[in-house]
Amino acid sequence: MIDAAILLPLVLGLFGACIGSFLNVVIYRLPREELSIAKPARSFCPRCKRQISWSENIPVLAWVFLGGRCRGCKGEIGLRYPLVEAGTAWLFGFWGHLAWSRGVAGGEDCALLVIGLLLIAICIVVTFIDIDWRIIPDEITITGMVLAPLLAIGVPRLHQASWLFGKLGDAGVERHLAAAGSSLAGLLVGGGSLWLVGIGGRALFKPKEAGEATDAMGFGDVKFMAAVGALLGMESVLLIFFVGCVTGSLGGVGNWLIGLPSVMQDIARHAARHGYRTRYIVGAAMRIGWRRRRFIPFGPFLSVGVLVVFFWRAELVQFLLHDWPMLVGSLFLGQRAG
Repeated sequence: MIDAAILLPLVLGLFGACIGSFLNVVIYRLPREELSIAKPARSFCPRCKRQISWSENIPVLAWVFLGGRCRGCKGEIGLRYPLVEAGTAWLFGFWGHLAWSRGVAGGEDCALLVIGLLLIAICIVVTFIDIDWRIIPDEITITGMVLAPLLAIGVPRLHQASWLFGKLGDAGVERHLAAAGSSLAGLLVGGGSLWLVGIGGRALFKPKEAGEATDAMGFGDVKFMAAVGALLGMESVLLIFFVGCVTGSLGGVGNWLIGLPSVMQDIARHAARHGYRTRYIVGAAMRIGWRRRRFIPFGPFLSVGVLVVFFWRAELVQFLLHDWPMLVGSLFLGQRAG
């Protein structure tokens, strides 16, 4: 017999691979108004429109056996398709491992397990649609804003670590109603905080060219965080935003490095044409760097924050409020003592 601690992640991983295949359909069809997720019922090649057989839809393996190309038109099938399937499988299995290690004993534990799987799927869809289209569809955000409070009421454990949930409980409010209050507060804080960030960003990044997208925060991000705040509580919103900013900064540095060679070539051409005076090179670098700046979507980094906080909320709080201050304090005290 296979140990249940291994069986649950294994089953969820296989299930996740199948869900990942469906998520590829959602990612492709949801932003396109001419398509719906349900119609056409069968998957098809975007180039030749040929319907894909069941054997060509086997997660990951079909892409390998087909050599990454359509059987009909021989067009390339992007590497993203097997990566989404494999990533979903891994995240489902990993969440199953975490859930089992923390105990799956009752109805709320099972419901929490299912909500975690749903949250993983949503974050994957949000990530890739935002990368391709710079939007987070209302079908995800508004639906989430409606359903999240209902899920919180049904599974109060989602909010048991919330400060407001605890205060309402201490005041004698029944736990399902306390979860409802905490959920509504999270919705307001989640949407309101990112809305204020967007207003500030719009003031800082004023358009230089007509049609240039310069908002620091799209309204899809605002609605997404409102839904997440309603599901996980207002304290989780702050943690998610923190993780999103940290990972987004790292992504921004990587994005800047990717575009750096072409910027340096432009600066070299301008310098060769007009002279190599330091003042001119610095001015040209600032103008070219601003003109060639690359905007990246924030949805993928928020999604990373959502999963990190959902998986390790207690550990993250322990690190930020206890371990990190102690580490920094010991470093400074050690330097002074030395």
